[in-house]
Amino acid sequence: MPALADTRSRFEARLRALKLALKSYAFRFFLSSALILVFIGLIIFISLFTFMTVQASLEIRQSLQLEIVRIQQAYAQGGVDGFERATSHDNIEYNLSNFYYLLADQAGKRIAGDLVAWPDNAERKNGRMVFEIDRLARDADTVKLMAVEAALPDGNRVLVARNLRLLRVFIENIRFVILLFFSVSVVLCLGLALIFSLLSLTRLEKFNIGIRRIMRGDLSQRFATSNSNAEPEELARNLNRMLDVIASLMDDVKRVSDNIAHDLRTPLTRHRNNLVSVKNRLGDSEAESVQELITETDQLLATFNALLRIARIESANRSTKFEALDLAKLLQDVIELYEPLAADKQIGINLQAEGNIEILGDRHLLFQAVANLLDNAIKFTPTGGDISIVLRAGSSVSGVEILQALSTQERGDESNTLDYRSKRYCSLEIIDSGVGVNPDNYKKMFQRFYREEQSRGVHPGNGLGLSMVHAAINLHKGAIFVEDNQPGLIVRLVFLRTPRK
Repeated sequence: MPALADTRSRFEARLRALKLALKSYAFRFFLSSALILVFIGLIIFISLFTFMTVQASLEIRQSLQLEIVRIQQAYAQGGVDGFERATSHDNIEYNLSNFYYLLADQAGKRIAGDLVAWPDNAERKNGRMVFEIDRLARDADTVKLMAVEAALPDGNRVLVARNLRLLRVFIENIRFVILLFFSVSVVLCLGLALIFSLLSLTRLEKFNIGIRRIMRGDLSQRFATSNSNAEPEELARNLNRMLDVIASLMDDVKRVSDNIAHDLRTPLTRHRNNLVSVKNRLGDSEAESVQELITETDQLLATFNALLRIARIESANRSTKFEALDLAKLLQDVIELYEPLAADKQIGINLQAEGNIEILGDRHLLFQAVANLLDNAIKFTPTGGDISIVLRAGSSVSGVEILQALSTQERGDESNTLDYRSKRYCSLEIIDSGVGVNPDNYKKMFQRFYREEQSRGVHPGNGLGLSMVHAAINLHKGAIFVEDNQPGLIVRLVFLRTPRK
């Protein structure tokens, strides 16, 4: 059954690729260009065929006129014997130079020649006759002839004809060749256009895959190049150079902020300690003012520590330190920590967790990420509200995609979507009934220092909690989706499960 499912999946993927190729601009361009060339060739072919047909007909008419003059001269010099000597030759049926002769009296009765009788029902046009008649030869079939006639001085009549069969065969063969050429050319055009479009789309899809990764924040993505000077290769090289510059600038910005946080943390800590010493030597009224300064200093230190923590997460490669984690147990520990804070606002926390769901990860980082999300949910949920935490195998794909690091790890074919419903994945949803967030700001709220205007001055914070969540989930090769709960917000984390032994 798994083999059958894989075969069906590959077939559907190829079918989608074929449909995409048929709808692509590249296919239409290649096909239209090729068909234009085919039609040009067809027009040239038809024009050449028409010219050759007209020339053949003209040659027949001219040869008939010359031949009947020769026969008239031979008859004038030798009578019937002269006619027979002039017309004596071996008939070759499929030779365009083959002539047929008939000498008849005034009543049309045959005197000599290789035609049976004078044609009575001939079609006459421009001094010529076209007719079908039996030849004198015993094994001969009826033939279609073009002929000219002339009256002789003694009252007899002479007729010279040529066989049109070869001309008809020539015309039919050329028509067949034209039809065959057109049919084969159209089929070849379709095939070549499909092949070229598939090749173009394959290369373009690689660019699209890389660009989608970059849009998800993976600035380490680079496009494969070769030594070719083709336009796609040059485009890939230019994109790689651009990404190098962007990554360098981003690193510089992060490095500056990290350096500032690192350099200021020590003097701020010293400053805080000095404030504490001063506070201890002051009276109650003065100490209260100093305490406010200490609180603000603590907030600054918390901000700098958060920046440094995010920097360490983003620059780390801690997968070697990952271990199998029971997510249900981790969630219980987080809830246990935050239950007193939720109880102060009379907020109920409901955990719905399927068992036997494990992932590879860093317990400390994931604990902090889930804690930040739960802290936000409690902070923005009104008194008496509800918060649900749902852990289950598989996931839905609704909501706005904030992060998708699974694709860079799991997909070998790099298709556009993952089958999140598969039991290979698990989802962790934190659902609150708070004020929610404007959908236009879903992605912004995971940026550093971003805070909703309505929360500034109302809820304490530095706007770095969700940035830390983003960095931690990215390190774990997970995905983040945000969805409106009406009211409230749903934050969905998706991970690749670790098969249990």
